[in-house]
Amino acid sequence: MFRRLNGSEANHIPRTLLLCAGLLVLIACGGGSTGPVVGSGPVAPVSVAPTPAIVVVGGTVQLTATPKDAAGNPLTGRIVTWAISASAVASVSATGLVTGLAPGWATITATSERQSGSAAITVGLVLAAVSAGLEYTCGRITSGAAYCWGLNASGQLGEGSTTNSSTPVAALGSLTFAAVGAG
Repeated sequence: MFRRLNGSEANHIPRTLLLCAGLLVLIACGGGSTGPVVGSGPVAPVSVAPTPAIVVVGGTVQLTATPKDAAGNPLTGRIVTWAISASAVASVSATGLVTGLAPGWATITATSERQSGSAAITVGLVLAAVSAGLEYTCGRITSGAAYCWGLNASGQLGEGSTTNSSTPVAALGSLTFAAVGAG
């Protein structure tokens, strides 16, 4: 039935049980990491998403900056500041929320610990109506604001100058248009 163990056999059993218990725990946990890897140390790169991003005039898009360590692991709790290359085209908040102000392109830069990453932003228009002339085109957005682009030798773009524009420029004044017509 039962046999009495001598001293060396009795000492060997607890070690064997511990080894088996440890092996079972390792198997049950899969033997690997149980969560995401979080980096440590200084910021190496900063990634910004989405890039490129598109937003319409008056619309917004949320950008996210992720500071990373040299191994590419995300770093949490780091301060990020935002800047924009063309403040007439879009604005960016302290949280990375971009608001489209006028048609065009800009670069948004996120900086953390003197390391930066950037995203290209295109600000466009959704036109409700369009009318083309010989050398210029005008369009109206749903709010009634008018935008024109093209040659402008006679001021036909309506923005107060005679400078040609390959991108839409807003007509001067706080006017609301029911229709547009390029002559």
